[in-house]
Amino acid sequence: MLERMRSKQPGASLRSILFYCFVATSSRWAMKLAWGLKAIHVERVPATGPLVLVANHQSYIDPPAIGSLIPTRNLDYIARVGLFTFKPLGWFIAALNSIPIRGTGGADASTIREVVARLNMGRATLMFPEGSRTYDGAMQDFQAGVMLLVRKAKCPVQPVAIAGAFKAWPRSRAFPMPFASRVRVMYGEPIPAETLLALPTHEAMALLRERIAAMLTELGEPVGPLASAVATPKSESPAPAESQSPA
Repeated sequence: MLERMRSKQPGASLRSILFYCFVATSSRWAMKLAWGLKAIHVERVPATGPLVLVANHQSYIDPPAIGSLIPTRNLDYIARVGLFTFKPLGWFIAALNSIPIRGTGGADASTIREVVARLNMGRATLMFPEGSRTYDGAMQDFQAGVMLLVRKAKCPVQPVAIAGAFKAWPRSRAFPMPFASRVRVMYGEPIPAETLLALPTHEAMALLRERIAAMLTELGEPVGPLASAVATPKSESPAPAESQSPA
């Protein structure tokens, strides 16, 4: 049993693993009560090995919803450095495997090194290529930072789609709205690193966006135009969400 527990988060202490599991379980049941949180094809998430999950970003609900529904492993998250300035919150999200990143304008070398080191241990990291929450529920342009991690860690990428979270907690509201919608998370098939690395960066990101868009369409969510699927940032750095932790 202990071996199976440790495999959820290689390289972490048992206390850290148990704390994450406690928060994830509590969050999952709270979201089930508030929004009927449901996982679709979560069995597609590999139980072991390095993995980058990429998802559309609808609200603050996204990280805990996506992470807490995966029973086989604990995720790492990338969060804006500003969230760590308030010490109690900073301690809490760091304890839940969050890694600070400084903005989206330039590559944060220390963050990239830390994420790659964790991936090389066989861990899984959740990223939101849009970089920030949607304003209207539709997907925004994708930034290409995820490909920098794929090149360095040579790991598969798993597209994930979340639906209903925008209505549950839109960007325009300070607090979530219980019972406002049903939140569902669909996990796609992992894409091997070799497949993505064989494509130009903009085509690889377009492929990821198309996979997520197809799942959103299946879930009945707005997607937005696919013509401008990939942004052209000044540098390829992992794009953080405002909050990427399981709670």
